[in-house]
Amino acid sequence: MPLRPLAEADLDMILEWRNQQAVRLSMYSQHHISPEEHRAWHERMSRDPACHWLVFARGDVPVGVAYFTNISPNERTAEWGFYTAPHAIAGTGTLLGIEVLTFGFRMLAIDTIDAEVLASNSASLRLHSKLGFTEQRRFIQPLSDGTRFVQVVRHRLNADQWAITRQSLLAPLERFNAEQRHESTSPD
Repeated sequence: MPLRPLAEADLDMILEWRNQQAVRLSMYSQHHISPEEHRAWHERMSRDPACHWLVFARGDVPVGVAYFTNISPNERTAEWGFYTAPHAIAGTGTLLGIEVLTFGFRMLAIDTIDAEVLASNSASLRLHSKLGFTEQRRFIQPLSDGTRFVQVVRHRLNADQWAITRQSLLAPLERFNAEQRHESTSPD
């Protein structure tokens, strides 16, 4: 399975990813995060039952991290987010999204997943649309430093829409895999 829970051994790796400028500028906290701050965050997060972090790998190589926060078992809702490794190839976000959203809807029994994306993050906006999220509203939010404000796009995806979108995303992958299997077994 390409997903596994975030472990303490992953902290240095994801701190390096999180401190990449492209990732930092897509977050509410855009400063360079220190190892001490990162470990304190991990300590809080690992005790929070409304939080679930996952590492996404291609083969044995971790290429992304994703998370569910504000998980409400009673309401069956959560928020999600993710980022990929600097070395991740094109398409990694889509594959990560397929795996992580499927995990959220099936394993965490979530009915509705929300996401907040900075309006300046056009790649993430496109990915959320591709994954079946619909835009709910736009609003202005202060960054964590309190000195700057950004426009945020709130998205929502429900389990029924995900079932339809997931199938449409998987169909081309299944055809490609079938073609690759056929080509590898065909005589020259």
